[in-house]
Amino acid sequence: MNPNMVRNLGRVMERDKHSFGLFVMKGMPTKGMRDEAASQPIIETEFGRFPALQFVTLAELFQGLKPKLPPLISPVKKASRVETRKSHQPGAQGGLFN
Repeated sequence: MNPNMVRNLGRVMERDKHSFGLFVMKGMPTKGMRDEAASQPIIETEFGRFPALQFVTLAELFQGLKPKLPPLISPVKKASRVETRKSHQPGAQGGLFN
């Protein structure tokens, strides 16, 4: 791993319009890598501010530490209902006016 790889991920994130990037690493990032990550924006969400590009080591993951990311599913928004009963699927009961 080196600062150029971090810079490249930042460019890909911008090109593909991804808000967050995460490096999962065996060892600690170098100062150059941390500087490159710090040059990426801070993303503001309804859940707070988060660095756009972050590092987490395997040791940190095994210790239960996690990257600072917003929830993938908003806890304040209700999920839409998905009907699974066959009798309630479109066309299951035929048309009302044939």
